[in-house]
Amino acid sequence: MSNIPLSIVEKASVNEVEATFLFKDSKNTTVMNNQNYEQIICENELIGDSKIELLEEGMIVRILTVDEEIVSIN
Repeated sequence: MSNIPLSIVEKASVNEVEATFLFKDSKNTTVMNNQNYEQIICENELIGDSKIELLEEGMIVRILTVDEEIVSIN
């Protein structure tokens, strides 16, 4: 276990946002944030082939972000 003082460690901002799946292409998936209607584009690799195949237009998904960077879509 590391002895890093807590005053040095920064807190990460973790958020979960509800979004609607809009469409996908060969490289990216586009969803719409249901709170502010902003379109969010993320790489298909982040979602994974098995999940992408299950997505249908209008489906509600949850986007997990850490420090405003998307880390997963469920």
